[in-house]
Amino acid sequence: MKKTFTILTIVLFSCASIFAQGSSESAKADETITLEFMQWWEPEMAPGVMEAICSEYEAANPGIKIKRISKPYSEVQSQVTIGAASGTLSDVLGCDPTWIYNLVKQDAVQPLDEFMSADNYDESQLASISVLNGKKYLINVENFIYPLFYNTDMFEEAGISEVPKTHSEFISAAEKLTDTSKNQYGWDISLSLQNPTGIQNDIMSLVWASDGSGVPEPNNEDVAKVFNLVKTMNDKGLLVPGFMTAQEQDKVEHFVNNRCAMMVDSLAHINMIRERNADLNFDIALPPVADDYSGPHILDMAAWGITISKSSEHPQEAWDFVKYIMSPEINARIADSVNAFPGNINGDPNWVKEDALNQKAFALYKDNGVRNEFQGAPEANNLMRLMSEQLQAMLNGKQTVSQALENTSDAWAKVYAK
Repeated sequence: MKKTFTILTIVLFSCASIFAQGSSESAKADETITLEFMQWWEPEMAPGVMEAICSEYEAANPGIKIKRISKPYSEVQSQVTIGAASGTLSDVLGCDPTWIYNLVKQDAVQPLDEFMSADNYDESQLASISVLNGKKYLINVENFIYPLFYNTDMFEEAGISEVPKTHSEFISAAEKLTDTSKNQYGWDISLSLQNPTGIQNDIMSLVWASDGSGVPEPNNEDVAKVFNLVKTMNDKGLLVPGFMTAQEQDKVEHFVNNRCAMMVDSLAHINMIRERNADLNFDIALPPVADDYSGPHILDMAAWGITISKSSEHPQEAWDFVKYIMSPEINARIADSVNAFPGNINGDPNWVKEDALNQKAFALYKDNGVRNEFQGAPEANNLMRLMSEQLQAMLNGKQTVSQALENTSDAWAKVYAK
């Protein structure tokens, strides 16, 4: 019988005390335990930062050696696929959360529950944990959020004094912001089938904003509300033309060239936007939510995750190193190196203090929570592509919202049944 893994990302944002970083009790002074740590992070971080972090851990934990295996993302992804099949994964693994479903299905990674329980580990300090079949397998080390970007000059010209908070306000604002004579539109999305992450960042982000769910079952009222929102925007001509083939970078180009007034996009693009158009006046805000929703506006995110290999001969030592990486100080140092938000909510990264917009984004992140249900899902990109196909058919008038959701659900069920 095929097993279906239930995916849940737990988002926790309560205050937590800092845990003590003790050396591994099982490592003796007269023996050396080598832990392999494979990740793509070091090539993307400032030179020397990861080396220093690992060297400091070794100095504080005699008998432990950290062997860094640092490669580009695509190479790590390939090696993870091979290693999971052959049982040769590194002890500690930097893991894209979208990989974790298949790794668990292959029994290639360790559940972290027993380690946490044995240490009385305070999970409330962690922004996000990936849970499959009721067990915790992956911790988000760094998070990259997707707020709503908006052009403040366009808002002022349109007489809009407040950022839209609900779907109805969002539609109303987009109507006022759209001026086809200027080739200017209220909202931009990207539904390219070649790179279908627009489903995650433009469509499902608005489902999650209202604390909704759509993975693994998209045929529900939460997703229907967002599909109807997109349909209304499209029917009224408020979306930048060409959005069905556009990719995320196209949205950024449209935004910096004043073609769109609003978009949901990665905070990592702030510097790019400023470089592309130094005169552009813009701000960020929480994405809009359903009209009948009154809770926190949950933010979409991408993340760097960390997990432990099932084949590790030193799982306790591996867990001790994971705790070190997730400690507030170390977590913040990594965040500073890549302009990310630490997975430990007690981390205090310096980079957010250097810019008012970064400070605002950090406050949104800490106060509202993050979610990405595709993290831990099987064939995540394929799921997005399948939904995009049905959404586009709906927008082209070939089917209704309910039919699009039903067809998406049927297509996804086949993926989960593999």
